[in-house]
This record gives sequence, structure tokens and C-alpha cells, in this order.
Amino acid sequence: MLNKCLSCFSVTYTGDYILDNERLLIIPNETNKIVQCMQEEDNNDDYYTHSAKMQAKNINGEQMYLNFHYGFLIRIVSSEDTEVLRAIKHNCLDHLMADCALDT
Repeated sequence: MLNKCLSCFSVTYTGDYILDNERLLIIPNETNKIVQCMQEEDNNDDYYTHSAKMQAKNINGEQMYLNFHYGFLIRIVSSEDTEVLRAIKHNCLDHLMADCALDT
């Protein structure tokens, strides 16, 4: 399982690990279904519509998808302690802490 999860990364000539979006294990359709369910919930219940940032129409599904993927990978690569897995873990943390990953 660990090797399969790592197959979504490519190594650059400088030794960096780059996520290949085409090889992600979590399919975007799952996230699309979640966003669709959120939209249906907004139509049936106004609880989340009181705040604009909580409305399904304002959710960035692609960013939610990537954040989930990076969080999931952190959990997986934390199962062993090797140089490569530490590099992947730091790569994932860097992406999760980047401004583009954060929701105001």
C-alpha cells in the first residue's frame, strides 16, 4: 500500500518530490459527490447558508480534494521513518501550510 501511495510522486533532478495530479489515488468524483451533497443540504436546510464562506457554492472542491490527499498521505508516510518518507511528509506539510491551501 505504501509503495502504491508513493507512486503519485515524481522525483526531480534536484531531489524534490512533485505530486503528479494524474496519478492521485483519490478520485475527484468523490469530492464532487461531497460538494453535491453539500449543495443539496443547503437547499434543504439553511444552517450553513447563514455564512457565505460555509455555503456549498463557495467551497473550493479542488482545494478540498488536494488538502484531503495531502493529509491522507501524511498519515500513510508517517507509518515508517526513512529519508524519502520524511521528504514526502515535509512536502505534504508545506502544501497544507501554503496560503493557497488555507481558507479565509
